[in-house]
Amino acid sequence: MKQQLSLLLLAAAAAAPALAQSGAQADSALVENARVRSSVPVYAEVQVPRTECTTQTVMTDKPASPDKPNLVGAGLGAVAGGLLGHTVGGGNGKTAATAVGAVAGALVGNNVASHNAAAQAERVPTEVQNCKTVSTAQSRLLGYRVRYEYGGREFESLVRGNPGRTLPVRVAVTPVDAQ
Repeated sequence: MKQQLSLLLLAAAAAAPALAQSGAQADSALVENARVRSSVPVYAEVQVPRTECTTQTVMTDKPASPDKPNLVGAGLGAVAGGLLGHTVGGGNGKTAATAVGAVAGALVGNNVASHNAAAQAERVPTEVQNCKTVSTAQSRLLGYRVRYEYGGREFESLVRGNPGRTLPVRVAVTPVDAQ
């Protein structure tokens, strides 16, 4: 048991430098503050589409409804058809001819009157909406072009926000002969 514990401690002691070096590599990036020399906002022009609609009032022809029966036309047609049918035949045939003439005359009179009413359309105001897509140019802030100094050297970067007087920078430290 003592021998196993000794071997375990020996293995741990041998592995310690390797673990320390890997931990140092993970922490080799330092965060420092660099002095800001200038900070200039950077904008971009973007096209933003939107819909514009206008409403106009125009005069249109509204035809009379052909679905409704025209009672005046049907009545005049029935009288004319009945008189015409009454002149044909004799006895009971005259009565039948008068009835058939009245029905046929009513149908023809309604059709003629409805056709004439449709030809005499009424002019009514109607609203018409016209829409189109237009684009408007807008300026959007992309970020800030920052000139900063670190370690006696100047650098330039584009960052999201205005950094103020200092800019946090990440500094990576690695040995020169490291591969």
